[in-house]
Amino acid sequence: RYAIRNSPLHGAYMTDLIKNHSEPNSKELMKYLRLNPEVEEENVRIFEKEISTLGVEKLIIIANGKNVYQILERNGLTDRYKIIKVTHYSARTPGGRAEVIHKDRIMPILVKELNCKPW
Repeated sequence: RYAIRNSPLHGAYMTDLIKNHSEPNSKELMKYLRLNPEVEEENVRIFEKEISTLGVEKLIIIANGKNVYQILERNGLTDRYKIIKVTHYSARTPGGRAEVIHKDRIMPILVKELNCKPW
């Protein structure tokens, strides 16, 4: 939340792409999805149905991490939506406060892609 506080994204809708499968290790989750492509496809269908209920004309999806972006791309969503890939908040942070470093990583990307002012 810190990274987008006081930004145009503050209060935006956030959801999980993969639901009903709890796996904290992203490598294991990606392996599971590769071995079970029907699970990935079903979750992408659910995700698209979910975001369609938002009623947004020019929907922009912020892919929180490379794995999320890869799933969206692999399933053709990059052809249908504007998708911005940012570093996942759990990515390694060398020294300092992780939330500040995360904000410093993603803000320039979002400012450029959304054509907004820094926050």
